[in-house]
Amino acid sequence: MYKRHKRQLSICVMATTAMAFMFDWDFTPIAEIAVTVASIAMGVYIAAVSALLGSQYAKDLKGTTDRELPSKTLLGVLADYFRCAGFSCIMLILTSCLFLIPSNIIFPPIFLKVGSSLSYGVFSSNIFLLWLILFFLVNSLGKSVK
Repeated sequence: MYKRHKRQLSICVMATTAMAFMFDWDFTPIAEIAVTVASIAMGVYIAAVSALLGSQYAKDLKGTTDRELPSKTLLGVLADYFRCAGFSCIMLILTSCLFLIPSNIIFPPIFLKVGSSLSYGVFSSNIFLLWLILFFLVNSLGKSVK
């Protein structure tokens, strides 16, 4: 990933986590929605990768060195974004499932507050990465049509 996107992603996650902690947001009410969002995002990623496999556009990306990361091709950079986004989706699904599992265990309120805050941070990372990848794909589509 590009440094600017890593920085933006970190700021997004930290700001969302801090706000969720300060305002005591509970993640339980949106846990099901988060699983749905992560599942849809994962479907978009799989569809995008499937469309790229074997295409002329992927061959062009593979043959072009990235300007910001000269050690990688454009296809390699895109693969990094997909890897990061897929990992983020899996993390969101796991954390959401933890909030959906019925339990008789009573956790200290601080654990729930921290867990909810971190879950909101992971949720925001998914939205950010989905936006980045869709932005790239739409721009790429525009360039390949010209």
